[in-house]
Amino acid sequence: MVNVYGSIQQMIKSSPSTPLKVDPATDHPPINRSAVARWSSTLCNRFSALLFDLDGTLVDSMPVHYQAYRTVFRRHGIELKYHDFLLQVGAPARQAIPQFLNSAGHNGYLHGKIESLHLEKKKIFRILVKRAPLSPLPAAAFLSQRKGKKIALVSSGNRAGVLTIIEKMGWGGIFDAVISGDDVQNGKPHPEPYLRAAKLLDVKPCDCLVFEDTRDGVEAARAAGMRVVDVGEWAADE
Repeated sequence: MVNVYGSIQQMIKSSPSTPLKVDPATDHPPINRSAVARWSSTLCNRFSALLFDLDGTLVDSMPVHYQAYRTVFRRHGIELKYHDFLLQVGAPARQAIPQFLNSAGHNGYLHGKIESLHLEKKKIFRILVKRAPLSPLPAAAFLSQRKGKKIALVSSGNRAGVLTIIEKMGWGGIFDAVISGDDVQNGKPHPEPYLRAAKLLDVKPCDCLVFEDTRDGVEAARAAGMRVVDVGEWAADE
């Protein structure tokens, strides 16, 4: 585990020192890639629990999700554009898929087959993700700040896909709780996923620091009464 974290820290230290933004609610100075490791202890010491989104926050897996969705829709003669895919990132599939269809101009029978489309996508994703090279993102360095803190993963993805990524990245045993889209009635931006994580960790929402990369995720964490580091702004500054 130490070697894994060491490699992540080294990756970040060797990256370009482009300024990165942090949510003002954290009351901390701006963080850049080369300073992530230095600031992480200061930032995390104020909280008893660290909660992480997965796709686009801890690991660069969004292109794989897009390829899986694109493959499914092409089977039905529909072209899903990457821009339209990104607009729905963070939302659960049952909400995202109808929007994908609308953006592609499809108002027909597939709207009645959302669940079957999702099942197709999940099967394809599990195949693709096992073969795809996945890279940890800068926020993964904060996983090394455990030191007595509780850590949870809070993803909109289905549980099977989430666990596949965790296994592939060698992160088994790191998280005290894993919340997937299968575990809640209301997905992000509803606060339920984060409130459920806090309950499982037995911590107060105000004692949680959340790492998110999407608007829906940030809104969900804030609605749950938690502080948020918006890592989506990091990528925007690159």
